[in-house]
Amino acid sequence: MGKFPKGFLWGGATAANQCEGAWQADGKGLATVDVTPFGPDRFPVATGYMEMLDCDAAHFYPSHEAIDLYHHYKEDIALFAEMGFKCFRLSIAWTRILPNGDDAQPNEAGLAFYDSIFDECHKYGIEPLVTLCHFDTPIALIKKYGGWKDRRMVDAYVHYCEVLFDRFKGKVKYWLTFNEINMLLHLSFTGAGLVFHPGENVEQVKYQAAHHELVASAKAVKLAHEKMPDAMVGCMLAAGQFYPRTCAPEDVRAAQEADRDNYFFTDVQVRGAYPVWAKKRMERAGVQLHTQPEDDRTLREGTVDFVSFSYYSSRCITVDKELMAAENAEGNAVSASVKNPYLKVSEWGWAIDPVGLRVTLNTIYDRYEKPMFIVENGLGAVDTVEPHRLPARAHRGDGKGHQRGRSAPDGLHHMGAHRPCKRLHRRDEKAVRLYLCGQGQRRQRHPCPQPEGQLLLVQKGHCLGRRGPDLSKRPGTVCGMAAPGRKRVRKNR
Repeated sequence: MGKFPKGFLWGGATAANQCEGAWQADGKGLATVDVTPFGPDRFPVATGYMEMLDCDAAHFYPSHEAIDLYHHYKEDIALFAEMGFKCFRLSIAWTRILPNGDDAQPNEAGLAFYDSIFDECHKYGIEPLVTLCHFDTPIALIKKYGGWKDRRMVDAYVHYCEVLFDRFKGKVKYWLTFNEINMLLHLSFTGAGLVFHPGENVEQVKYQAAHHELVASAKAVKLAHEKMPDAMVGCMLAAGQFYPRTCAPEDVRAAQEADRDNYFFTDVQVRGAYPVWAKKRMERAGVQLHTQPEDDRTLREGTVDFVSFSYYSSRCITVDKELMAAENAEGNAVSASVKNPYLKVSEWGWAIDPVGLRVTLNTIYDRYEKPMFIVENGLGAVDTVEPHRLPARAHRGDGKGHQRGRSAPDGLHHMGAHRPCKRLHRRDEKAVRLYLCGQGQRRQRHPCPQPEGQLLLVQKGHCLGRRGPDLSKRPGTVCGMAAPGRKRVRKNR
């Protein structure tokens, strides 16, 4: 049985849009998450096909209250420390710092809030890992520019990053530029503040916005290294291998193309240039990127230090339309897929595939040979909320299928084990349940599960390399692996 090495950072993760609440407190501006409602309109808004740039009385917006971490972060972080956290992934709300997204002067109340969070983390020996933009485009910039479809978003983002780097250097070492950047292709309003209009070339808009985010990411990496030489900046994608449903060459090819949707962004962020296949794909789709002469150099000079990703399940795909219709995978995943007959599924319809995590790890490392971070991992379940009790499933977990606590024979260290479950009673006598870093639902009158935190494991100072003679290549200094925990995901994501 393997052991955690010295310096291993075990912890959990949240996102500002999922947990902070206080959506108008202390000068905060409006962001995409604040106008994304719960219910049947959630998906149309999130994908960019239904415009909603303000709130109304007809919808419920979960982010407005969330779990109110904004007013209770000290007790939350104390609980994290009690659970043994050594690392805490969180995001900074762009509009809490720059209410309009591009304000010349930042909002001091917002900066002070995160200053205090980082101080509280360090008080307990918890290393913060900060996501700069976690599905959090300012509404003012969407109204002003149309979101990331406009090149001016790059300058606004870099200005935002500069404010953060100047303020928090010395307090934050690990940064991520964008959360699940590849979700821009699927949840375009969520990922880039895009709203599509009739007659618009949707693919052109998506890939142009993607280019702007990639340029912005590269500029942020370079800026971080200039201002914080010891900092490490990574990219982040929503990962999960696509399997061919059959061994028919057409299915194998379809799986390869589906995987390329995920790696389109990280290929650029890690390698510093668009791959040939990406250029050909855009050409065939009639996409003509509007670039500036210095973009190639910017991408080349702004490559990331590590690759981070989320993993919840693998997916299965086929070109057989009849099979696709007959075996369509259930659940709230945004990528079309079919059921894998060899895997069980969660209550949300997602495949439970611990081997797939290992496949994904090897695929990413073989592709990039960069240190790896697993910054989200979990299992979606339908929980019954009862006062002062954890959901029943939290007690039994689902460790049966998980490989844990050992080093994989292919040399990629597979680490992670269940943390003993705790029942935690907190504010308002409503007993917010924390299972690892998952925040339980507080709004009893809204019975659907609230968005939850994720799991994070980081290993600092460890050499990431393959085992055996002459197999170690460019060992990394940081790697991570998420424990087999849980993340409840809203059905109408």
